[in-house]
Amino acid sequence: MPLPTLSVTASSAAQSDADVVILAARSGSDGPELLAVDGFEWVPAALEALGAKGAVDEVTRVPGAEGGPRVVAVAGVGDRADAAGLRLAVGA
Repeated sequence: MPLPTLSVTASSAAQSDADVVILAARSGSDGPELLAVDGFEWVPAALEALGAKGAVDEVTRVPGAEGGPRVVAVAGVGDRADAAGLRLAVGA
């Protein structure tokens, strides 16, 4: 079994050929709010359609858009995007 690789780049994640891109979202009054939206403006509507809330320990996977990553995984950080919420999201 091949080992997975982790890459860091200055290129836009929305146009990446990665298998998965991970985003973070907080719980907003109108549903999940992405912490970084550039190139992923379509994701909040997909999260809402799936019933995602952006809650702590919630991970929602959606198929990627054409020309981008195959999957977009969104980890919830709760109602605040603080260090504790991000640590929990990374562990989810």
